[in-house]
Amino acid sequence: MKASVVITSRRFSSRPWGRKRFYKSTSVHREGGDYGVRLDHRSLRTPLRKLFVVPREELAVGVAQEWSSQDDIIIPSHMHLTSLCNTVIDDVHVEKCRNDSLQHYLLNDMLCYHATEPDELVLLQQVHWSPIIEWFNESLAASTSGNHLINNEALLTINKWTIVGLQQMADLTGSLILTMALLKDRVSLSQACWLAQLEAEYQGKHWGQVEWHHGVDRAHLITALSAALLLTNLTANYTLH
Repeated sequence: MKASVVITSRRFSSRPWGRKRFYKSTSVHREGGDYGVRLDHRSLRTPLRKLFVVPREELAVGVAQEWSSQDDIIIPSHMHLTSLCNTVIDDVHVEKCRNDSLQHYLLNDMLCYHATEPDELVLLQQVHWSPIIEWFNESLAASTSGNHLINNEALLTINKWTIVGLQQMADLTGSLILTMALLKDRVSLSQACWLAQLEAEYQGKHWGQVEWHHGVDRAHLITALSAALLLTNLTANYTLH
């Protein structure tokens, strides 16, 4: 699957929360066997002041692009890939993601909880969610090795970069099944976002929604999910040194 990340630069108010940009250029460099990012001539560091290094050049390039896309004010909440990498490097609850959060999604997946009313929403979920569940069950039965990311035993062997990417994708979509469908090219990024927000889309259609707020939410979901997808795809089959 071709990995891609959507990078956007948005302003939600005239007084964004952040700090003034202090650098002119960004670049990627080798750092031992890994890759680092420089802001002018300074090496990027994490919130805990650890040296920012990632195992793949593509990740470093994506992070450098996020920093380069910042305007006069640096807004960390717009830099999803940087945030995910910081989580791994600073080791913020990574093992909790492995042992608790992803285990939760194995047992409590959003796609398995269909509405019982109204009839129109029930039908929508049956038409759009049920085929994904059927695909998941059939592919799991056909090839356990081909879906090695979804069983308890395999979770213990996945590297921390992929764990954080999977956790973010599952959190954003509410579904590990939908996460796997996206990773396996069963659905596109935009389809995954729509499926994850199916009930909200239905409610908005019938009861109304604030258009600009809905657009911001969807843009945030697409951007954040694409960053997590990139991280997961680049590290899932990668042997880290």
